[in-house]
Amino acid sequence: MAMKLTKKFWVSLLGCVLVLLPVMISCSETKTTPQPATDKYKVPDAPAEYLSMTNPYTSQEDVTKGGELYQGKCSDCHGEIGEGDEDGDDVAFNDTEWMKTRTDGQLFYIARNGAGPDMEMEAYGPGSDADMSEKKIWQIVSYIRTLAK
Repeated sequence: MAMKLTKKFWVSLLGCVLVLLPVMISCSETKTTPQPATDKYKVPDAPAEYLSMTNPYTSQEDVTKGGELYQGKCSDCHGEIGEGDEDGDDVAFNDTEWMKTRTDGQLFYIARNGAGPDMEMEAYGPGSDADMSEKKIWQIVSYIRTLAK
């Protein structure tokens, strides 16, 4: 026996689709909105002007150089493969979920300026004891991004 699809059925179906469509779209979107610092790693927020900064050094050559710099300057605290430290104080860059909440500009800001006087993360930018160029810091950020994949 064939079922007759009435106008009422089609109107009801359309109503359900219109109600559920925004929910389905919002659930499927990847969240790239910068998030405030979380208690997980106690990392300070970057100033607003850093949130939308894009990394100008993302070539394979930059990633390779960033890896060399990372191993020399960052791996003692953050681990050779970005696993962080045993007590969980230092950011684990291979923590994919946390890394999704950080923009390149936020990572650059912390590496350049440090995490503040109450944190062990020192500044690596120009004028700091490390006196690293901004290009080198961006290259480290490029490498760090590969650890969360």
